[in-house]
Amino acid sequence: MRRTMIDEMKFDDVVDQHKGMIYHILHRLHIKDTEGDYYQEALIALWQAWNTHDAAKSKLSTHIYYTVHKHLLTLIRTQNRKSSHQKAYIEETKQTLNENEESTLFDPYLQQEIESILTEKQYAWFKGVIMNGQPLQAIAAKENTTLEAVKNWGKAAKKKLRSNREVKGYFSQ
Repeated sequence: MRRTMIDEMKFDDVVDQHKGMIYHILHRLHIKDTEGDYYQEALIALWQAWNTHDAAKSKLSTHIYYTVHKHLLTLIRTQNRKSSHQKAYIEETKQTLNENEESTLFDPYLQQEIESILTEKQYAWFKGVIMNGQPLQAIAAKENTTLEAVKNWGKAAKKKLRSNREVKGYFSQ
């Protein structure tokens, strides 16, 4: 059996011949590889391409370019997907922590007293504006009503809270 030139090449020679191609692909994909991780991944793809090359189907350099490019794109997409999942998890966790923090900032006994004094809509205003610092527009959207209605809930709630001795006494201490 006669060996072809590709079979006789050593992997080090293949790396030396295609190093420029790897850097070109990294540059073309806008990859900043300060740690050298992507270059290592490209070398792994180069190894796979070198081992799976079929001279009857394509030139070695074409096969290497396609394999390395595809491998790096897959790696980038996978990392982007993981990153977006991590960001979503972090945002969800922050929101949960903020909700728990907001509910613990207020004295639970006072909150219970205020909830018993106000109507459901007035309490929605109180919880949104006073406890959570939400704008009136957000409360109106959440409650599926107009901005004016939310303002009226606030006026009525303030009037009730000012006239209640227990709540008023809590704030005057």
